[in-house]
Amino acid sequence: MIAVRILTFFNIIKNISKQLTSINATQVVSGGGGEDISPWMQHGVPGASLLNDNWDYFAYHHSKGDTMNVLNSTDVDLAAAVWAVYAFSVADLDNLLPR
Repeated sequence: MIAVRILTFFNIIKNISKQLTSINATQVVSGGGGEDISPWMQHGVPGASLLNDNWDYFAYHHSKGDTMNVLNSTDVDLAAAVWAVYAFSVADLDNLLPR
């Protein structure tokens, strides 16, 4: 049953990603998680992480250097657009995401 819920969630997210073609942000992969969201996902809460090519991010992530001035403003704008599309699209679904 868990596999069916994960597949359903994946398909919903994959369908939403089609709205991001113009900014080349349509790739969706299954799996993942991370330190910040894995505990929630282990309890059935749907989760997602941004998949990007910003390898420098983890040089600063959760350190004293983790400040806005080390980020590329265009990358931040694009990431905000991606999360906005997903947030509004999920909020507009007829049903809750599967848990």
